[in-house]
Amino acid sequence: MGAIKALLPVGGRALLLRHIDALMAVGLTPLVVLGAHAATLRSELPMRTRTVTNPDWAHSDARTSLRLALCTLPPSTRVLITPVDAPPAPADVLRALLHARGAAVPHCEGREGHPV
Repeated sequence: MGAIKALLPVGGRALLLRHIDALMAVGLTPLVVLGAHAATLRSELPMRTRTVTNPDWAHSDARTSLRLALCTLPPSTRVLITPVDAPPAPADVLRALLHARGAAVPHCEGREGHPV
């Protein structure tokens, strides 16, 4: 791709930062899993953002990163999982997911989406 996907500008702001803004706007403290370009991305993050690094990012998949993130949280913590390579969900969707009981996945026109 020739660029760091998470830092691509969307609406004048890096995609990763737009996700963090959206999560913080609904009262969450984001936990970002870093892999490739970890040092560069970490330097761009707001101070309230927690991070965990996947040291084997080149030889693993998203499940490994998710497992690493979940292992840093207390067992009963509710989480929202969202990929950085898609635009963040609107605040009303995030709030609806936060108030859902159990696992929840947003739908649009009959198709499942992110975040979960």
